[in-house]
Amino acid sequence: DLETGELKVYQTDKYNKGEQLTLPSNPVLEGKEIVGWYDGETKYVGGETIESDLTLIAQLKDEYHVDFVIKKDDGTVQERLDQFFRTAGEKIGTMPQDPFVSGRTFVKWVKEGTTEEVTADTVVNESFVAEAVFEDVVVYELTVKYWYRGTSGEVVFETEILELEAHQLPYTR
Repeated sequence: DLETGELKVYQTDKYNKGEQLTLPSNPVLEGKEIVGWYDGETKYVGGETIESDLTLIAQLKDEYHVDFVIKKDDGTVQERLDQFFRTAGEKIGTMPQDPFVSGRTFVKWVKEGTTEEVTADTVVNESFVAEAVFEDVVVYELTVKYWYRGTSGEVVFETEILELEAHQLPYTR
């Protein structure tokens, strides 16, 4: 039992002396990964010859989850992109694709409630939520008039309205 530390019987099998051991399927235990079945210090992988009574105990290690989310302006989760499971000391490794939100530019991932950046090299030692950080995109509206100078002054023959982000604007002083 993960809460009390008390051992519980997961499965009981009967074998005749000389038969080969078949390991049970690993149980699903939230927040844990089974690294092997042991009798004392001896690890069993299946296929061993049974010579006497045997009690196998699953050796567990902590498994943490990292949720990548996009939040609405009110702080509620708009979208859960990915969930990764890692054991203590592992790097995240693979990051989700940069998210897209209309009118905003993705900047980085941070641990929820902090400014600590989350990258592929972040070492996981706890479960946490990584939230997307965005910047608003400023859009400028430009009116472009195409004209020529005629005998009676300027003649506009076409008007076009362009919407440009700041990095698309022509250089001006």
